[in-house]
Amino acid sequence: MSSREFYCCMNINGKGEDMSLNILLVDDDPTIAPVVEDVLTHNKVDMSFANVMSGNECLERLRKGFKGLVFMDIMMPEMDGWQTIEKVVEEGLNDGIVISTLTAVDDPPPHSQILAENIVNYVNKPFTPQQLIDAIEDAAMMLTD
Repeated sequence: MSSREFYCCMNINGKGEDMSLNILLVDDDPTIAPVVEDVLTHNKVDMSFANVMSGNECLERLRKGFKGLVFMDIMMPEMDGWQTIEKVVEEGLNDGIVISTLTAVDDPPPHSQILAENIVNYVNKPFTPQQLIDAIEDAAMMLTD
């Protein structure tokens, strides 16, 4: 399945503030993006949403200037989420982004503790809509400060 892009123009926090958020989902499972899109639409999140299927595609988006929230799956072929985050940090692509994991991995492995400072939220699969919304609200606050 190819990358997906979705744009929605609604308020992110329900407070009447004009606040839009870019969201990049990095997940090789093609069933996740429609679920995330549905949650975002149902909860009237003001955002632009894109989905890529690999760590390499994520890095390409970041190199092209993506800024916003990155939902990162950890278990992916070729380059897993930890390796992708490591590359993001090595290449200095972490300015203007907030990373939240969206993964079936319960706990980060010990070698990932250095990378943990670059992750704002750990959202475990299966996730609830509220967990996604909470992660989005955290990211929005961090990106607007």
